[in-house]
Amino acid sequence: FGDGAQKRGFNFVSDVVDALLAAAASDEAAGRVLNLGGRRAYSLKELSQLFGRLAGAQSVFVPFPEHRRVIDIGDYHADWTKARTLLGWRPRVGLVTGLRETLAYFRRHGRHYR
Repeated sequence: FGDGAQKRGFNFVSDVVDALLAAAASDEAAGRVLNLGGRRAYSLKELSQLFGRLAGAQSVFVPFPEHRRVIDIGDYHADWTKARTLLGWRPRVGLVTGLRETLAYFRRHGRHYR
């Protein structure tokens, strides 16, 4: 919905699992809130166009329905400095690689999600 200008940070699932395992093994991380984030923020339009190119599809942006407009969070890109400092964590899987792996997974296993 919208024009796709909203920006987001993205993490691939293996990076999230790495962070969770590192946090679970860290006394220093106990009881702390840690954000995870990607290397950079991407607009939803960039994400949609990139995904479309990889999947051989085309995205369409439509105006926000009024009942959905109120829940749009605008831009969000987490600062993962604390995770890097406490855990030595950083995102390893870039957006393009993550999207390719996700597409490959669903091409193989998508029938289980219908």
